Amino acid sequence: MLNTKTAHELLDLINKGEIKQEQIIADIDSQIKNAESKVKAYAHLPKNSKQIKVNSLLKGIPIAIKDN
Repeated sequence: MLNTKTAHELLDLINKGEIKQEQIIADIDSQIKNAESKVKAYAHLPKNSKQIKVNSLLKGIPIAIKDN
């Protein structure tokens, strides 16, 4: 489960060629879909993981920003 890794761990795995950015996005998308109906943490979610853009600065590591 890639969603349990830190950004640094994910970056190391990407740089070693052990995973691809799309795998991270797909794993996190799956976890969000499993939990979102219970926690309602997101105001907006893309309809599917293909709509998520890979940012070169973050090497494809997705982030979420919490607003109080």
